[in-house]
Amino acid sequence: MDELPPGQAARRQRIVAAAALLLERQPYEQVQVKDVAAEAHVALGTLYRYFRSKEQLCAAVLTSWGGWAPAPGATAEARLRARIDLLIASVEQRPHFFTMEHVLQSCPDPEVKQVQQAWSRAGATWLAADLPAQPAEMLWAIIDHVLRRATLHGGSFDDARATAHAFVDLLVEPLGLD
Repeated sequence: MDELPPGQAARRQRIVAAAALLLERQPYEQVQVKDVAAEAHVALGTLYRYFRSKEQLCAAVLTSWGGWAPAPGATAEARLRARIDLLIASVEQRPHFFTMEHVLQSCPDPEVKQVQQAWSRAGATWLAADLPAQPAEMLWAIIDHVLRRATLHGGSFDDARATAHAFVDLLVEPLGLD
C-alpha cells in the first residue's frame, strides 16, 4: 500500500478497527461490508476506495492480529511453551479471527493470498523459532489442527493446549530443548 496522507491513513485504520470489532462479535460469514462501513462511520463507497472486497479488508485485519511478541523463558523449551500458550490464548480470545484466516487461505485474490501467506509464515516462524524446520512444520500443523477442532468442531482450548504441549514433550529430549 502506498503511503497515505495522515487523514486517509486514520480513516483506513478506523475501517480496519471496525471490521476487527465486528469479527470479535460474530463469525466472518456474518460480517457484512455495509455493517463495517456503518461501524467506522464512513460511506460504503469510501470503504471500497480503501478495500476492493471484504477479503481485502479482512486481510488487513489479519495483519493487525497476532503481534508475534517475544516469549519469556530462559530455555528453548520454556520459550516454545510460552509461544504455544500465547497463540492458543489469542485464538481463544478471538476465534472468529482464526476462522477468518482459514477462509482467506482459499481466496483467489492474489493480494489477499500474499497477505495471508506472509502472516502464516510469520506466525509459523515465530512459533517455532527454537526448532529445526521439520519439527517446526509438524508443530504448526498440530497447532492448526487442534485450533480448528476447538473453534469449528466443539473441542476445547484446554485440549488444544494439552495436545500441543504433549508434542513438545516428545521433542524436548531428542532436540535438547531443555
